Amino acid sequence: MHRLLIVDDEPYIADSLAEMMASSDFDLDIYKAYNGTQAMELVSARKMDIVLTDIEMPDLTGLELQEEIRRLWPDTQIIFLTGYDYFDYIQT
Repeated sequence: MHRLLIVDDEPYIADSLAEMMASSDFDLDIYKAYNGTQAMELVSARKMDIVLTDIEMPDLTGLELQEEIRRLWPDTQIIFLTGYDYFDYIQT
């Protein structure tokens, strides 16, 4: 079983994605966080295999979250979500 963490500061997005993944055929333990700080608390306590995160969040951005996750768990796969045209930003 793999651990998936979904992070988005808009709860309906995180909740919807978690619900969609829970109803899939994937063998996943699904965790949710509604901001980067909550996400860091979760990844500090346990390794996540996959993190699906928003890029732009108020307290800790997805890119800042990625840096911390890479420091703790370098092999965690990270997927970024955004509703904005941030292609140049995400390339950093």
